Amino acid sequence: MTKSRGILPPRIIWTAELDAELSRRYPNEKAADLAAALGMKVHIVYARAKKLGLKKSEAFFADPALSGRTDGARGASSRFAKGNVPWTQGKKGLSLSPATQFKKGQRPVNYMDVGSEKMHMGYVWLKVADGGWPDAWRPKHHVLWQQISGCPIPNGHMISFRDGDRFNFTPSNLELVSKVEWMKRNTRHNLPPEINEVIQLRAVLTRHINKRSKAHEQENH
Repeated sequence: MTKSRGILPPRIIWTAELDAELSRRYPNEKAADLAAALGMKVHIVYARAKKLGLKKSEAFFADPALSGRTDGARGASSRFAKGNVPWTQGKKGLSLSPATQFKKGQRPVNYMDVGSEKMHMGYVWLKVADGGWPDAWRPKHHVLWQQISGCPIPNGHMISFRDGDRFNFTPSNLELVSKVEWMKRNTRHNLPPEINEVIQLRAVLTRHINKRSKAHEQENH
């Protein structure tokens, strides 16, 4: 990384003489005035004073011109006095603008009825109950498959569209597949047809080999 030239201010080197000057003046002077006199930022003065354990003197806090503190009389007439009763006491549920308040049972302008559909992440979603997103919504092809099969989708499985058309909800187009199988299919789709055929034949051959090997082990035991 290239360093900036002539942009950053020079680093402050705190010498013993500078610390002594800060210790002498900080308790009774404003930090801003002291920073201006020493040619540095005020936060640098505060940080060094904290490191040295310096504190403001009682004389500093006693002088309103230095500390900014007042005697407490300013604004006294507009303060909430001890013992005063707020005007809202005993008025729980007070309605100040009933004409613009949301009525109980009133539906928002973007409300959608149960059975409504909308697109999300490339799929059609179906509203199955009243409530907010996403609890009240489910993928439409999941809902239809469960209605047809009468069973929930098993763990590790998903509903796939046989023809790849996510808008074809014909029952015969919905297929329950494992996520592992689905990943294999999508990987093969990126390969030429002849290679896909070899992969399928290899899978069949592997299953037959595993089956024969298992049977052979059982015979030997």
